Amino acid sequence: MSLTEQRDQKQRELQQLTQISNLTESIKSQLDSLSSEVQQLEENSDRVSDVMQIWDNISRAVSQAGLGLLRYVDSDYAPASMDDGGNKNSNTTNTTTITAAAAANITTTNNGDNETIPLPEPLVRVPLPDEEQPSQE
Repeated sequence: MSLTEQRDQKQRELQQLTQISNLTESIKSQLDSLSSEVQQLEENSDRVSDVMQIWDNISRAVSQAGLGLLRYVDSDYAPASMDDGGNKNSNTTNTTTITAAAAANITTTNNGDNETIPLPEPLVRVPLPDEEQPSQE
């Protein structure tokens, strides 16, 4: 093989290596872009997971509140005593207090008679994850 042929062959190899290098750089930039998009998807999926956990807690609290009312019947929700004219008896002393034990019933005292009127179970606030505290200026 002559020197000219060897030089031409080396130039072709150099061109091929340059082309491979360019393709490698292109793949590297595409993989970097893909990596940033996957990172963004991961962050977004974490946020979606947080929202789904919050909604799960809310639905569980609502379900528990609803299940707490299943033990009552319509007669438990009867209105206060009325006279024949449909007016509330004015000669009775009515006091309403919230019981501390259940926090879901109202006790009404009418001349020593105790009636328990059920209320829905109390719902609680669901804490949100702290991301950024607003600055007070």
